[in-house]
Amino acid sequence: MKTLSQKIRTSIWQETPNPDNSFYPEYSFCHGFDFYNELLESKNFIELLFLTFTGDLPTKSQELHLSLLLSSVMNSGPRDLANRAAMSAAAGGAPAGSALIAGLCASTGKKEGGGAVQTVMEMITELRKKHRDKGIKQIPYSRIEKEYSRHGSIFGYGTLYGKKDSHAEKLTSLLYKNNFDGPGLRLFLKLGKSVEKRAGEWPRLYGVFASSLLDLGFSPLQGHGVYMLANGIGMLGFVCERYEQHWTDFPTWFTHGTYEYHPDILALKKERV
Repeated sequence: MKTLSQKIRTSIWQETPNPDNSFYPEYSFCHGFDFYNELLESKNFIELLFLTFTGDLPTKSQELHLSLLLSSVMNSGPRDLANRAAMSAAAGGAPAGSALIAGLCASTGKKEGGGAVQTVMEMITELRKKHRDKGIKQIPYSRIEKEYSRHGSIFGYGTLYGKKDSHAEKLTSLLYKNNFDGPGLRLFLKLGKSVEKRAGEWPRLYGVFASSLLDLGFSPLQGHGVYMLANGIGMLGFVCERYEQHWTDFPTWFTHGTYEYHPDILALKKERV
């Protein structure tokens, strides 16, 4: 029987102890770089995120690529199911951290959340391995549909409220404009042509995000979390805004008619008082 380890093993972070106090870290290294004396002053959040997950500092091109991907999914809007879960918790009086966690739990799902991002990345990885020597056109569509679909839709494709996802189109356009079209994205879009022809569905934003993140060297599991990390920024914004309003200002039932833009939430709060 294997004994339980008494040490945390990691290749990401190393601390060297102070000579006079072994618990106090004299130096802290992230993948070999002095974090507080070197990285903190010279590198931004995007660069440090890339370093944490890949073990290397990004090139300027990789930094811009990752920044574009994270920005594209940082705010899904108030009708997003995960954001609604977070806002519901906030409207009910839950602390901000708890409301955020409620939303993040919803955003881990396999429909359009972090789980879906992970599945798309796994699908593209498997397709590239299995069919390295043949083009996507030689892969029977029925086999792809059988192995990589959920409720009739292949992972990463579908519609946005019944229409083609214009957000996915815009991100794709920007990726190509900046020469960020790697093999993962190209395979995903190539498969998308078959999906459109056979099922009348198109690439979704999370699918473009997932396949392009794969091109930056992120693993499917990392992609799951990175998507949620980015998506949580807009979510936290909605949570904090919720506390500026009365709980009765949040609808019990959510339909298309219950969404309204109000430029001054504080003024709305004063009106109710």
